[in-house]
Amino acid sequence: MTSQNNTIYGEYFFLPQEHVMFGASSVAELASEVTRIGRRRALVITGHSLATQTDVVERIIKALGSLHVGTFADIRQHTPRGDVTRAIEFTRLLAADVLVSIGGG
Repeated sequence: MTSQNNTIYGEYFFLPQEHVMFGASSVAELASEVTRIGRRRALVITGHSLATQTDVVERIIKALGSLHVGTFADIRQHTPRGDVTRAIEFTRLLAADVLVSIGGG
């Protein structure tokens, strides 16, 4: 975003999205969605607080069942580059073929 002549302007490019699921009942549909897109090894990515202070991550892991290969729960606020690098390494280590991101970051 840039300011010129007291006018703020900028650009944002939306990433292509095929399908967005939301709402309380969407957790129950997660495994079928992972299977529908041809994936079998789901890695859950989230922050520490959400993973330890709520049951949301636990419910998602349970819903994924055998598709769940691991959880990376070390994404800090504002998603620092180092956290992303560690998550990528973990993804490769587990040979995950789909990422399930939980949280607002």
